[in-house]
Amino acid sequence: MKIRDLVSPYGWFHFFGTYLRMPQMRTERMTMPFLLVSGGEDMVAAPSDAKALATSLPDASVHVLPCHGHFPMVTAAEEFADLTNTFLRTRLPGPPPRSPHLTMEHNR
Repeated sequence: MKIRDLVSPYGWFHFFGTYLRMPQMRTERMTMPFLLVSGGEDMVAAPSDAKALATSLPDASVHVLPCHGHFPMVTAAEEFADLTNTFLRTRLPGPPPRSPHLTMEHNR
């Protein structure tokens, strides 16, 4: 099943409404660190788009995963997870958040 089959027309309408407001976003005010991950073969959101977005953010890093398309979090899941974990561990202040559910879920 494709994602488009799971999202109703109203979901797409809401998405495109948000998307069309993106040029009005005040990215210079977003001072938290950002990790932008792009697939090198993404024909929907090209790596150049991620790089352009990064230049408008005060604190952003871009990682392009070559040979991957629009969903590198699926097609390069391990590499994506490593990038995300490294980013969270090194760029965000304080100890990593703990979920009360993790202990219960993994101690079965």
